[in-house]
Amino acid sequence: MGKYFNRGTLDAECFGKLFQYKDAQLKSGGKFYNPENLIEKFYANISTAKYITEQQKSWFADAGNRQKLQQWAADYQQEKPELFGRNTPLEKRLHFGIYHEHEYDINFGLKELEGGYGFINDEEFAALLDEYDPWSIKHANKELETKHSTDLKSVLEQLAEPGIEQKLAEHWLENYYSDDKNPALIPQLCGTDKKFWVKKENDLYRVSNAGSYSGDGSTVVRFDFAVINYRKQKKVMIELDGQESHKTHAQRSKDAVKRNLAGQLGWEVKVYTGSQITYEFDAVAEELKEIFFPN
Repeated sequence: MGKYFNRGTLDAECFGKLFQYKDAQLKSGGKFYNPENLIEKFYANISTAKYITEQQKSWFADAGNRQKLQQWAADYQQEKPELFGRNTPLEKRLHFGIYHEHEYDINFGLKELEGGYGFINDEEFAALLDEYDPWSIKHANKELETKHSTDLKSVLEQLAEPGIEQKLAEHWLENYYSDDKNPALIPQLCGTDKKFWVKKENDLYRVSNAGSYSGDGSTVVRFDFAVINYRKQKKVMIELDGQESHKTHAQRSKDAVKRNLAGQLGWEVKVYTGSQITYEFDAVAEELKEIFFPN
């Protein structure tokens, strides 16, 4: 954003107002159809906003300044494409599996660039949407086959732990795997754009800002399963608690941090106990139907 204004100036103040508006909209669940829509909504808001000074209103009335904002919004779409449009991938990238053993990395709409990933252009993205829904079985299998020479069924059988996880995975494979338009069931999710790093201190966990292993007690946490239902614009973590009564203080702390982290990232979390999976599985399966079917 720095190329559009000089810090400490009226330019900086006015760009700050755009940031405030954009953040408030996103926190309330709003999205923008495109960069132009963001600027249109913002200008409709500032015409009556009490927090905008007369000097700032004059700045916004200048056509050249509005063009600066529009260019920033276009650049911002390249950086955060998931915040624009009715049909978004919800997540660009998923990490899952067991660290350093069986780990998988798949994405939607990203291409490898020198030093990392970049988002594909609008034409390529539209072509991807025509080919398959983001995070459908078809999409996940294509990514897994291309990058890891495997498929979702094999990965689920490999990563779902024996017992209640395996029971849910087998149910899903039996009832949903045959239609590749259905949302994929992703096991052992350990990160989206970045991995889920937490730090342990005195048997308590907190979200770590390290971003990678630093030798300071940081570890990656996983969720048992994840489902991203593109058609319904929902993303859900499924957690299965096997022995709730036997959990240590540290385990309970980790669970709380995991679920708070999921909420901060916009995920709904569904938690089921071992007893529910063992004795009330039909009710659990019925409840999960809504995310396992695309419509």
